[in-house]
Amino acid sequence: MGDVVELDSRRPHVKMLATDGTIHVIPLVTLEKIAKGELCITQLDDWQKLVPSIVEDWIDCLPIEG
Repeated sequence: MGDVVELDSRRPHVKMLATDGTIHVIPLVTLEKIAKGELCITQLDDWQKLVPSIVEDWIDCLPIEG
C-alpha cells in the first residue's frame, strides 16, 4: 500500500470503490494525466482493482443503442 497523503492541496478528487471493497481517493488531476497519457494507470496503487470501476462508470456514461 502507498503512503497516505493530505489531499487538501490536490482537490478536487474522486472516490472510487475497488473490487476488494476498499475506497480509493484519487485527485482529479491524476485521472486527467492518465487520460492525457502523461501518467500510466499502472503507477496507481491497486490499479488492477480500480480498472473495473473506471470501465463501469465509463459504460454508464455511453449512449447505448439497441
